[in-house]
Amino acid sequence: MKKLFLDRRGEVPVVILVIGVLAICALTIFSFYTSERAFKRGFSSVSIVDDAIVSVKRIELYREVGVSESDLEVLFGIESDELGRYILSEGEEVSVKFYLP
Repeated sequence: MKKLFLDRRGEVPVVILVIGVLAICALTIFSFYTSERAFKRGFSSVSIVDDAIVSVKRIELYREVGVSESDLEVLFGIESDELGRYILSEGEEVSVKFYLP
């Protein structure tokens, strides 16, 4: 029994292991904290993409009802370039150019 308490060779690796695990845990918590702050700023672009998709679905509905293409261009601000016709949705940090089918 007395020999168990006198053997100190095993304590140094255990202490180093514990310090390493604590350092990894601290780095992980710091990483989650910084990524959470970045995501809070980045979610505004999701609503812009969602608005563009809703506009495209509304355009498809108006086409089925029989609204003319020139009226659709005026209503939704449809623009054209060499790739085709598109809707431009803009936000603070991002703008979405959504091409129409």
